[in-house]
Amino acid sequence: MERSGGRPKKNTQEKPNQNPAKTQEKPNQNLNVDVAVDVDDNVNVNDNVDADNNMGFEKVINEYENNIAPATAMTLEILQSYYEDLGPELIIEAIRRASLANKRNCKYVQGILNSWIRKGYKTLIEVKNEEEEFKNKSSTKDINKKGYSNYTQRDPDAIDFNKFYANMPPGEKT
Repeated sequence: MERSGGRPKKNTQEKPNQNPAKTQEKPNQNLNVDVAVDVDDNVNVNDNVDADNNMGFEKVINEYENNIAPATAMTLEILQSYYEDLGPELIIEAIRRASLANKRNCKYVQGILNSWIRKGYKTLIEVKNEEEEFKNKSSTKDINKKGYSNYTQRDPDAIDFNKFYANMPPGEKT
């Protein structure tokens, strides 16, 4: 009894290869070519600068991927634009701060970097100085934050309740 419906069975007969170009063997071509390499002793200094820039940007990428998330193409573009303006030290510091704040996304790193650009910071020393000033400023605020820091607590035993109640109208005394 034959079944009806379902997927048709495969034809088990072998079909001849319909594209003979794919299966043709290519002749073994062994080309021996002598190439004379002319090494110039004058090395371009810009090549070394580019290599240093690439190493710095690679450090930024590694720091981002280790602390934030895998870098996407858009993230790389964003980091590259900041890298050209600020250099690797500030970007790496921003990545570390975002990681410590547990804000592991590119927008948070951008916010930190934009803040530093607005403030005009170009070096890591300027950022560290600002952090120290902020800590000093906030530690003085903590002292004054209590509000009534100059208030001295009254001694309840020293209160003369007779004098206190003497000024009350009659009928309100308890």
